Amino acid sequence: MKIKKYIIRLLLLTFLIYMPYCSSKLTVVPEITSSLSDIDVLDLTEKQITETIIKKDSGVVFITTKGEIFRWHAEKRMKDFLYNLNRDILPDVFHQGDYLVLKEQGSAPGSSPPGTVTHTIFDLKGMKESAVLKSNKIKKILGLNRSCLVYLSFANELAALDYRSNKPLTAKKLRKKETVYNGEWKENRIFVLTTNHLYIYDQPRNTLETIKLEHKAVSDFLLAGGWMYYGSDQRELVQFSVNARKSRWRFKIGDVLKMKPSEIGPYIAIVPEDNNIYFFNKNGTLYWWQKLDSTLRRPPKAMKENVAAFLWDNNVKFLNYKKKEVITYPLGRPVVSNPVHIDDYIYIVSEDEVIEREESQEPPYRRLSKIGNHYGVEIKADPKYVKPLGKSIRFDLEPVNLVEPGYKIKIIKTQWENQTRPVVFEKQISVDDIPSFVWMPEEPVEYKLIIEIEAKNKKGVIVEQTFKPVDIEKILKNYYYDIQTKYSFNFFN
Repeated sequence: MKIKKYIIRLLLLTFLIYMPYCSSKLTVVPEITSSLSDIDVLDLTEKQITETIIKKDSGVVFITTKGEIFRWHAEKRMKDFLYNLNRDILPDVFHQGDYLVLKEQGSAPGSSPPGTVTHTIFDLKGMKESAVLKSNKIKKILGLNRSCLVYLSFANELAALDYRSNKPLTAKKLRKKETVYNGEWKENRIFVLTTNHLYIYDQPRNTLETIKLEHKAVSDFLLAGGWMYYGSDQRELVQFSVNARKSRWRFKIGDVLKMKPSEIGPYIAIVPEDNNIYFFNKNGTLYWWQKLDSTLRRPPKAMKENVAAFLWDNNVKFLNYKKKEVITYPLGRPVVSNPVHIDDYIYIVSEDEVIEREESQEPPYRRLSKIGNHYGVEIKADPKYVKPLGKSIRFDLEPVNLVEPGYKIKIIKTQWENQTRPVVFEKQISVDDIPSFVWMPEEPVEYKLIIEIEAKNKKGVIVEQTFKPVDIEKILKNYYYDIQTKYSFNFFN
């Protein structure tokens, strides 16, 4: 038994001694670097989509005002049709979990109450219509799950409805001056926040509990674990315990918080009216804050290590809350949808500025774009500008955000006869080789340099660059001939 213990200890000691020598150093590219790009992946100009886009199965789901539901796959880079309601809907789409509430176009939204309105409850997971409700009561939808719809009525009642059977469950009359903010489900209970109260509807028991707030609310709330976070009328961020039914802490901030707080990693992020972003520990201490220099256009979106803040000046700020670093990216055009985070990218719908539309007299160019790190190579050619015919050109490759890249290089003519692809140069550069090569052009035609890149952290990257060598000797001969002809002509005249 002692010998066995001795052998185990010896093996453990040997492992600890040699582990540093055996482990290879892993190079990791940060989630967001200073080298960023935005790439258009889908033209949406002819699609009258609503402002709500939804992440589903590594893709983005769109709803059009014609009642069409379709998805764009991020990995496959293709669009597929999902469902057609066969009726027009309003741009105001309610989304919570796997469920949507869609209103029909003929619902007369301007009147109060608007008369009979058709609400379609759609199940994104089952890809089906769960219910179609015709009602003149629903003023604001607060939440829904697989069977229950909770809403504020035009009679100022907080009501719950079993939408599958269209059976009313419960209702409570609210004060006229009571502003109703948002609702969030947790298991079989929905929490609804108003100016002075927190309402908790227990669906299995069909009971509605009323809790008087110690500090009045002026914003939507975030539900994170057993805690609720919201902005108070005293310019505070409040943490409220839904179990103890009381506030745990309050933090005085520079201005009123009207935007819903966000859970960003281990922190609670808020953007009050002072246009600064604050990151709080969940024990009520301030971890980090930064100026945004502009008003938020959309609520901030959490990534793995960063927060993406879309601003009214058409810039995007990426705030790395782990390293406390900020990178600003000039998008240059307004964002017209909520942002969606898939893998290493943020996907948004953006369109041209209003002034550009007026000048062109065409519908605005609207597109789905992805914003993230730029992966590729910088190509440095020597000579840099004029490339003489019959002289060697040196190409040096500098990888951008690539780990241990290998290169497959081709140079082709951009124009050819008989559809034959004229490859005039080929070379492969492995990870261990120096990333450079030399080539000598033989014709004064346009060439295209194509570089296919395979790296540890990125596959299938292709970079292309066109250039045209110049026959300097021919140009000089023509130049001297023109000069000689000109002066000969002047001499005899």
